[in-house]
Amino acid sequence: MSCSLLLLLKKYRRLFGVIAVPVFMLFGYLLAESSISKFSKNPVGDYLNGSDTLLIEVVEEPHVKENSIKAEVEVLQVVKGEQFLPVSGKAIIYFDDTLSISYGDQRLIATQLNEIDGPKNPGQFDYKRYLFHHHIYHSGYVASEKDTLLSEGNGNPIQAFAISARQKLMKQLAKVVPEKDEHAIASALILGYKDELTSQTRSAFASAGAMHVLAVSGLHVGIIYLVIEKLLKIFPLLYRKKWLRGSLLLGGIWSYAILTGLSASVIRAATMLTFVVLATVFNRHTNIYNTIAASAFFILLVFGPFRIMEVGMQLSYLAVLGIILIQPWLSSFLTIENRILRWVWEISCVSVSAQLATAPLGFLYFHQFPNYFLLSNLAVIPCAFLILTTGLIYLAVSIVPFVGEFVGYLLKYEVRLLDYVVSLVDQLPNSILAGIDISILETYLIYFIIGSFLFAFMARKKRAFFYLTTLLVIFLGFQIVEKYAQSNQQVFTVYSTRSEPALAIINGSSGKVYSTASFLGSDDQLLFHVDHHLWKRGLLRGESVSEEKLQPDSVVYEFDDKVILHLFGDREQYPQDMNFDWVVISDGGFIPVDFFASNQIEKVIFDATNSAGRIKALTEIANENNIEVYDVAEEGAFVFESNY
Repeated sequence: MSCSLLLLLKKYRRLFGVIAVPVFMLFGYLLAESSISKFSKNPVGDYLNGSDTLLIEVVEEPHVKENSIKAEVEVLQVVKGEQFLPVSGKAIIYFDDTLSISYGDQRLIATQLNEIDGPKNPGQFDYKRYLFHHHIYHSGYVASEKDTLLSEGNGNPIQAFAISARQKLMKQLAKVVPEKDEHAIASALILGYKDELTSQTRSAFASAGAMHVLAVSGLHVGIIYLVIEKLLKIFPLLYRKKWLRGSLLLGGIWSYAILTGLSASVIRAATMLTFVVLATVFNRHTNIYNTIAASAFFILLVFGPFRIMEVGMQLSYLAVLGIILIQPWLSSFLTIENRILRWVWEISCVSVSAQLATAPLGFLYFHQFPNYFLLSNLAVIPCAFLILTTGLIYLAVSIVPFVGEFVGYLLKYEVRLLDYVVSLVDQLPNSILAGIDISILETYLIYFIIGSFLFAFMARKKRAFFYLTTLLVIFLGFQIVEKYAQSNQQVFTVYSTRSEPALAIINGSSGKVYSTASFLGSDDQLLFHVDHHLWKRGLLRGESVSEEKLQPDSVVYEFDDKVILHLFGDREQYPQDMNFDWVVISDGGFIPVDFFASNQIEKVIFDATNSAGRIKALTEIANENNIEVYDVAEEGAFVFESNY
């Protein structure tokens, strides 16, 4: 009915626009509601009862972790007695690493599915929200003796072929690029497999502003498109036949998408280029923005509306829009005759355009900015082009004696060159601006500022300068208020970390983090549990925040008007002549039963390193002495902010 009404109103453009927007918004909302499997028929969460026996199917390629195999599964049935009850819903299952798990497996497992927890520390990545957008609400662990393989090869045959082909091609790459880190880079860049990348490699590429070359996406699919088009131009008769040219282009693009495992980023890029190719084939001179919008609409309609919540999709479309809108304007400032210098200028304009369009989201999601992105892209983009084309040529001719070996030799040293360039940029002083923290509102403000700036200088509208000035004043006002609040802040935090205790005391624009030597020596642990909270407070480890190692004894902290005792380790040593307001208890053998009774303690804080049994026993003692209890493992990080 709504579509019929829109068709009738199509000739009345203004009225059509007024009605079309709310109609499509309503359709989008209804589509999103219907896609949430949690509210569909027989959700698995309604049938769980502690330890359950489940019939599951592996629906994505499993990922090998340090001590387990992680797999996304569809729960098909729950076993209740002798009945197999059909259910619906997805889950993340961690299998014992001695098992062999493959896409399309149907397995009978015994496990306890738990609802996925939200972030336990302030500012921490919200993994629960991320999985919610993928319709996943539960997770569990399966020991080897609790797993039975029932059947194989039940998945989508195209997806199964894509996964199998990529695994075989990765083994082929390993023959010429055997070194672990270099093989990981080659596999990520050519085939889109990123599981082998170490945190050090990821960090180096992020610092150099070159992380986009490791995620097979628009850049890689665009290179495939350009290579095929250049090859077709060798045959003028073939190139002039639009249908044949379009078919070959689409065939090449989607063949590459299949070889890279049909990841979400590749599907986005391939879909976007598909719409561009089809517009050319049908000889439709459409507005490029309409073509991009149509591809986005198609992805949301076919693959699910929650795809719009994926950071990769947001960054991809913003980068493309930035290049289309800004790059022609930037490149018009200089007319360069020399081909090499002109190429450098064009690459620089593309890099600046894409970075300008995606930087605010980078601040919001990743809290950093690569200062040398312009320098690194001048080398990284040509290297990526060489590695991708050489890699695909090698995979095609690897069985040919001598030729395959020669191409493989070239590939190995191209990967080595890329790794060297990235490492070189990463080691430059101040290669990355880290610790940036902005709100969603500030992100929108920055985009409005960028838009006003471009409108003012590209369209040369005086009113745009007024908007630009106003928005800058508002943004600076937010920053001034935030900095003033941070200059007077006093915060005591006990973080939720299960491996080691971690605490922080913040006074104004400085702070101190307390933990063990092993925890403080792990950048990954600190980044995941601590850093995001410090950034939200305007602090940065190594600059405004120092680190102090805990000894297996006791520590006394003075915060505001509180005296806090931290019991850590199994030695019953603590100052006997002091009165304590709060006590923080970490894992250890010392249970201070008499201590609770003999001191006027207001609050006991159990950090997440304690066992559940230990917390239960000590909570009973605390309750007997009318002491307030805070369990970090259950309630999340303990954060106390003084009211000055």
